[in-house]
Amino acid sequence: MRIVSVGEILWDVIGETEYLGGAPLNFAAHAQKLGHEVFLVSAVGEDERGRRALDRLRQRGISTEFVQVLPDKNTGTAEVELDGDGKPMFRIVRPAAYECGAFPAGESGWRRTTPTPVQSSSLPDPA
Repeated sequence: MRIVSVGEILWDVIGETEYLGGAPLNFAAHAQKLGHEVFLVSAVGEDERGRRALDRLRQRGISTEFVQVLPDKNTGTAEVELDGDGKPMFRIVRPAAYECGAFPAGESGWRRTTPTPVQSSSLPDPA
């Protein structure tokens, strides 16, 4: 099955450690592990985090065909702190590249994917 996942690629930053994530990326990674052909529609910055994210996606066999690289935007991050009970509190740093990408409607590759399910989350605030 071909699956398209739309939304953020971001790094969860916990102290000095960073974990690649974002709900749409996590969904895509699990679907790919289950044997599906996955296309992620998102954007990263033209920065170190963006390069590392693209490298990890390729290593996991997830297509980067529809992941834009935006030179004037930062790759998404979520700063994570743990409260006294160990519960994570997230601060999404905005703006981020995944909020600024635009997908060209006439893209021939998009038409050939014949997507089945689509998952999306973390739409930008309307304000």
